[in-house]
Amino acid sequence: MKIKNCLIRNFRGLKDIDLSFDNNTCLIAGPNAIGKSTVLEAIRLNRALLLSRYPSEGQAVLHALGAAANPNQVMFRGGYFEFSAIARDPLSNIQIRMEVQLDGHELAKVNGSLHSLALDHLRGSMGNQLQQDQSALTQFLSSDAGRGKFAESEAEISSYISTLNTSDTLPLGLEITPDGQIRGEHASAQIVCGFLERSLPPQQALFSIFSADRALPAGEAAIQLGAGDSDSQIKSHIAEPQVKFHRLKTSIANSTLLHENIDEDFKIIFDEILPGKQLNGVEIGAIGNFRVSILEHGVDRPFDIDSLSSGEKGLILTFMLIRRAVAEGGIVLIDEPELHLNPGVCRKLLHFLIDHCIEPHKLQAIICTHSAEILNSAYERDDCDIHHLKDSENATPIYRGDFDEMFRALGRLGVSPAESFFYESRLFVEGPHDEELLEEGFRTTLGDRCQISSLGGRKAVEAEIRNLQAAEAEGRLDRLHCFIFDQDRDVTNLDSTPLVKVLQWDRYCFENYLLNVQALYDVLRPSATGTSFPDRGMFLQKVKELAFEQIKPLAARQAYEPDRLRGPGLTNEDIGGSFEDMRDILFGKLQSLKDSLSDLDLDTWRNSFLTSCESINAELVAAWDVNWAAKCNGKELIEKICREYSINRDRREIKKELVRLIRDQNSPEWRTVEGLLRESVNNQ
Repeated sequence: MKIKNCLIRNFRGLKDIDLSFDNNTCLIAGPNAIGKSTVLEAIRLNRALLLSRYPSEGQAVLHALGAAANPNQVMFRGGYFEFSAIARDPLSNIQIRMEVQLDGHELAKVNGSLHSLALDHLRGSMGNQLQQDQSALTQFLSSDAGRGKFAESEAEISSYISTLNTSDTLPLGLEITPDGQIRGEHASAQIVCGFLERSLPPQQALFSIFSADRALPAGEAAIQLGAGDSDSQIKSHIAEPQVKFHRLKTSIANSTLLHENIDEDFKIIFDEILPGKQLNGVEIGAIGNFRVSILEHGVDRPFDIDSLSSGEKGLILTFMLIRRAVAEGGIVLIDEPELHLNPGVCRKLLHFLIDHCIEPHKLQAIICTHSAEILNSAYERDDCDIHHLKDSENATPIYRGDFDEMFRALGRLGVSPAESFFYESRLFVEGPHDEELLEEGFRTTLGDRCQISSLGGRKAVEAEIRNLQAAEAEGRLDRLHCFIFDQDRDVTNLDSTPLVKVLQWDRYCFENYLLNVQALYDVLRPSATGTSFPDRGMFLQKVKELAFEQIKPLAARQAYEPDRLRGPGLTNEDIGGSFEDMRDILFGKLQSLKDSLSDLDLDTWRNSFLTSCESINAELVAAWDVNWAAKCNGKELIEKICREYSINRDRREIKKELVRLIRDQNSPEWRTVEGLLRESVNNQ
């Protein structure tokens, strides 16, 4: 059985999601709290209500979701069901519709079980008593009316089964109304799929969910075997999946009693994904406890499996249960398999599950993950579906090649393909200080789903911006990317597009927003170790004086720029051709330089340069008089102030304290930055 399509409407945080599955391994990725686990919960609820293995299974799942009372109570009496606990809109119906496909073996089993299917159909059509009371069913079938009803059920089921083939999909549609009514879309499809699920022994299932709650018990666990354990086994598949992880030793004990080769399972795990260990056997300890003995290479004394990390124990149990508890051709739902595992193990995990569980047992696995390692592994394979869950009504399939240009451009900016799935937007800034300072002072403004990254050289970054905008024009960019440059007296010529925004700070650099003299005084005064620290008035005067020291070098550069001779070096644009081409380019530059120098009159140039310097200097002094905090080089000024007063603290920590202080004071500088960020990253 395979799920080919899953439609979810108005369930928990999801508004309207439609997922199609082509491969047997399906990854769902996206930002935190976007609804990935909700997809698995929707499939779980659909299975529990439409294909129940025992009478109260559906209510048990609703209870686990916070929507129904304890399964031992009556479900839909007043106050026993809370629709709003699982509905996004409490006034609209919940819809969860799956289309499943059966294989040839399952169809053959169905065709050979017409009598059992007809009985299931009869039970469903005649109400609760016949479902639970075998004596009542027998008595009913002894009557003419009962035999007539059974014949009708048999004819209806036989007619439905005769039309099925392996290319058909069976609809499993579930609808829940605000007043508590629960109804399925197609009774015969439910009976056929439910029969296949219920025909399995207690220790096996066609659907099994591995929730993110993998709390494993420490110490000795009570072990119950045989019929006494069958109830726990059935409930652990869907209704109470957390029970799986309390049954680690029980599962091993069962496998041992049944002479199943658990040595092979442990060998595969320890050889391929948790190297350096081996199974040393199972035994009853000196105090009567059941021990699963593990031997680590290089250590003579074995230890109990309880001493493994929670991630290792969870991986062992998950692997064993998928191989042994999920029937061939079944469906396994796995939420965050990376929990408690290091990145090295996560890099191997998907390949391991596919090679040793999914492919050999013809399973379908639907996996929700936050792991960049697992997502990268999936992107590298041709046999994995990837769905990017962006929001409550947008789940985009990602095919190899679809976003290659975007991924290449982002990769050159230091972003992996996997990271692109976990954030709604990305903000690129020029340096690591900017990244840390924005994290420190503006995370609330940016929100949890915006990732901040620092960049390298500006010219290379501008080239990648053009690549991203080209990808956007071709429909290959699916989220907002914002680039904010320092002004540096070098205005960019790039324009913003809807998904690639290009902005510049309205001051020289980000540090200029930290030049709030009151905040500077409060942060630096306790750290001064040299000359006695002045009062606030003298401090302001000194800071302004240090800022104005930047004007003379700036005036000289601006005065020289119109006459600056271009150097004869080779640029990146010059080196694409042959040696002869490069020779000719260099010679042309040398000739141009020679011609420029031959026309130069030294006295005229010296007088002109001096006049220009003095004129520009006067203009800058006038312009900076009231706006020096925006126009000076803020990085350089903070460094000069620290040296002036012998401040020995780490400059990064000083800047972090400054940004926290202006945030807490809600200063004009902080509000200006917040406004720019809201306008760019939040598209406001």
